[in-house]
Amino acid sequence: MPGPRLSSTSLWPEARALITRVVEAASRDQFVDDCLDALVELFGADRGVVLLADGAGASVAINARGQGRALSAYEREEISRTIVDDARRQGGARLWEPPGHGPPASAAALGIYAALVAPLRVPARSAGAGPRDVGVIYLDFRDPRQVPGPVHVEFLAAAADLISVVLDGAERAARAHEDLRT
Repeated sequence: MPGPRLSSTSLWPEARALITRVVEAASRDQFVDDCLDALVELFGADRGVVLLADGAGASVAINARGQGRALSAYEREEISRTIVDDARRQGGARLWEPPGHGPPASAAALGIYAALVAPLRVPARSAGAGPRDVGVIYLDFRDPRQVPGPVHVEFLAAAADLISVVLDGAERAARAHEDLRT
């Protein structure tokens, strides 16, 4: 029963529906919440979280959703920081499944069976530099029957790119607004 609605035949209609959310979004937060709701539902995930890196390198949850609802402050923290940190170091979208010896202690303690993570990248602020990693999108699965596959990894990578564009636009607009005030 993995990935109940995403298949090779539904991939493009689902991608188009996600892109339509960009056009209809009233705000950055509403857009990110809508995307997380769509991904959690589509993949059969238990929770979806967008985490941004702060100045000290820690990850801070800016949006978090689970099965059609916002997650509480406590639930936002019920994610595997080990998986998030590994994803930030390794780059690229990936599926994390417990290796033969079992999941990291943080994942096992939370009942996480698998997780999908993808970096959020925005254009460099200076010419000639590559894209900046600003955070990750994280989905976890606590039911072993809902383990995603390669098509889910690819779809999440595309969704991460889309979310990155919106985050970058919001950041640039905020900077421009601040510059106008000073």
